[in-house]
Amino acid sequence: MNTKKALLLGALAALLAVLSACGGQQGAAGAELQGTLVNLCGQPLPYMTVYVPGHEPVLTGLDGKFVIEDVAAPYDLAIGDAYLLSDTVEELPILVYQGLTVMEPRLAVKTTGDRNEDGCLETRFFGSLTTTASGGSLYSAHVSGFTGAGNYYETWSAPDGGSYDATIYTAPDEPAYLKTLLWEVDGEGEIAAFVAGAYATLTPNGDEVEENLELEPLGTLALSATVSTPAAVSLAFVASNAVVSGSRGFLELQRREAGDAVNGVFSFLVPDAAGWGSLLMARGTYGRSSRLSVGGSDIASVEGQVFSWRRAFEFGEEAVNLSLPEPVVPVTPLQGSVVGPDTTFSWVGPEGMVYDSMLQIKQDGPDISVEVITQGTSLSLPELSGLGVSYDAAGRLYWQIAAWKSEAMPATVDGFADFEMVRTIMSDMQHEYPGDAGSAVFCDAGSYGVAASQER
Repeated sequence: MNTKKALLLGALAALLAVLSACGGQQGAAGAELQGTLVNLCGQPLPYMTVYVPGHEPVLTGLDGKFVIEDVAAPYDLAIGDAYLLSDTVEELPILVYQGLTVMEPRLAVKTTGDRNEDGCLETRFFGSLTTTASGGSLYSAHVSGFTGAGNYYETWSAPDGGSYDATIYTAPDEPAYLKTLLWEVDGEGEIAAFVAGAYATLTPNGDEVEENLELEPLGTLALSATVSTPAAVSLAFVASNAVVSGSRGFLELQRREAGDAVNGVFSFLVPDAAGWGSLLMARGTYGRSSRLSVGGSDIASVEGQVFSWRRAFEFGEEAVNLSLPEPVVPVTPLQGSVVGPDTTFSWVGPEGMVYDSMLQIKQDGPDISVEVITQGTSLSLPELSGLGVSYDAAGRLYWQIAAWKSEAMPATVDGFADFEMVRTIMSDMQHEYPGDAGSAVFCDAGSYGVAASQER
């Protein structure tokens, strides 16, 4: 085993030894852990490093599988990319699942480089858009899949119509979706009425697919939204998006700033036709511009965002209520302080969420990024001294915390051990909000100094 590979295996061991102290503890006896690592397109990931505390690190085989004997649940699982262990490596990424109980996890792992796209189909979708409906000045076309999307807003040219052209990556045997809408605008450039629309399910082939669509006439529905916000959060905007039942992705149509509400109500026009629906999304901000405190913690030194969304489909629904979640707030350590292996990173936030906490150390040597999936609200920074991968006293640590909550998303870490679920979550969140309703939180907890570790 080369030196750098041994170093990362040791780094994983040190990391999990620390994390196990604040996560799942290992029992005296257990069962055989049989897992598989795949990329977002379902292809096996060989030569990935996998570690469970109290056991020897292992590498996945050509089929992406690994076996670790005598593992007691709950257990912590760390994953590293052995392919990155070269003389020119710039970053050592480590992904940790804290508190797993499933013994046959099939995990979708987002790696660096080309391995994310192994087995994916790269397909160019293009075609013409026409309609027999009269009117229309602007149109939007959106092509989406699990691992990519393309969105276009163009001027409609009657009688020639419009077109679309997008190249995206998709998983094998997974469809892509095309949605397009045509509308009239008023003197201020706002949507005045919807004229026509169409949607289609496309079949990727790894080459080119031409699909010409005839847009069908559709109606216009007035939809209103009200938003409730926590005391520490300022509403930024509310957006109206068009969605299609059973189809992934959405078309963003209108955005209302906080000051656009009339008596607390935001007004939108949305398409009204069979299959079409609306997704209303609100975003709020908190932090540096505010002197408010949450749970006794000053949040003026952090920067965060909260989201809430809800879909409305063919119910004759004309009003949607959105409630922004409470913010995520770091508790320890203090912003700008020096952190080390004895530091506990803790936070408070909404209940019922699985948190994704990212600790990234920028330094002269290889950068280190540790991403922890946990139901807890605290973790520790691993001590890597004596492993050849050390913390640089001139380095900086950057801390971010994120979480989502929806009936379509897992409420436990075990839920993230399901390939289909994780692939959906890890796909580009700009093009999908999972479930009929949900909320999300994000906090940039700032930067910290790093106490240098000593190499052996």
